[in-house]
Amino acid sequence: MVATIRIPETEQVAVVITPYAPLSLRASVLILLLICIPIMAVAVVSGLLGNWYAMPASLTMCVVLCLAFRSGYRRTHCREVVTLADGAVSIERGYTNLESHCALPGEHAYVLLQDSAPDAREHHLYLCADEQKVEVGEFLDDRERGELAEVLRQLIRSAGRMRPILTT
Repeated sequence: MVATIRIPETEQVAVVITPYAPLSLRASVLILLLICIPIMAVAVVSGLLGNWYAMPASLTMCVVLCLAFRSGYRRTHCREVVTLADGAVSIERGYTNLESHCALPGEHAYVLLQDSAPDAREHHLYLCADEQKVEVGEFLDDRERGELAEVLRQLIRSAGRMRPILTT
């Protein structure tokens, strides 16, 4: 999802890029519990009846499911924020906290929408300046990536320094 917001304190426009996330943390934990509780209940009953070997396998399965749910939840709750500030295009990435930050010189910034291979249906979207090239919105589908390219182009154009969008 691509959303344009205005930061009230600084009157800057920011583009917030997030993947589609159908489940909240509460819903993910509920589904995980609905799967793991019966598995562990059967393992405990089986252990009480003398089949203790079911406990380690069930526990391992629940731990693997927890790790898979955590990884999936984390992957769908990342975000990227692109802003124009102090003559630079700023790209911030993270989940709940800022984890990486990149700044490109704004006077030479442009948007590059590029095919990954001649026969591929997937495009890559880059913010470029001079010799720097940073991919943004890699988790978006092609339609959303095209919308993001247009929004970024308008954002850079509004700052008065825009090269044409390039598509290769």
